[in-house]
Amino acid sequence: MTSPLEKNLGAETLKKIAAAADAKPGDLVVAVTAKEQIPGTDAAALIAGQVRLLLADQLKLIPKDRWNSCGSRALPCSKWSPTDKCVVSAQHPFTGIVEEDVSNSRGVSDDVRLSMRSKGYDLVLNGSELGSGSIRIHQQDVQERVFRALGLSQEQLRNRFGFFLDALTYGTPPHGGIALGIDRVVALLAARSRSVR
Repeated sequence: MTSPLEKNLGAETLKKIAAAADAKPGDLVVAVTAKEQIPGTDAAALIAGQVRLLLADQLKLIPKDRWNSCGSRALPCSKWSPTDKCVVSAQHPFTGIVEEDVSNSRGVSDDVRLSMRSKGYDLVLNGSELGSGSIRIHQQDVQERVFRALGLSQEQLRNRFGFFLDALTYGTPPHGGIALGIDRVVALLAARSRSVR
């Protein structure tokens, strides 16, 4: 096994990576890392996703004559931000939280927040995210806890979101929505029409 990575990672580390991937001679293991972070995103994950799509296209692993859809829900509420060095909202701080996770945790530690599931959902078609949305938080006490978990002091909380928290005390009903990317639907249809010709 030879690799330019051996100089930086060492032969033993490369062997561990190969073992973790259950790689055999002739297999290709693709790994990415990012020296600089892209604000608001996990740069390594973004790069890995693009490499995955490029390889799948070049190796003709994606059938051009098939539509595959996928829906996801109960996504994580929070994620670790390497840029901010703290836990941040994965979608936005108004995304609802699965009731079981709210009732099981009264604390606001990073571990608790990273384990909580949101009422967010995504719709994906052939690898393209067509839409994303959520059921929103409609209980004032839960929303206030989320804001506090994001590190807002009581003064900041009142200055920035006091009007919103006050509105929730009047009995806001459960509500939510989804934003569909019509441009992405058009792009998929256009690509399909080109491949059919």
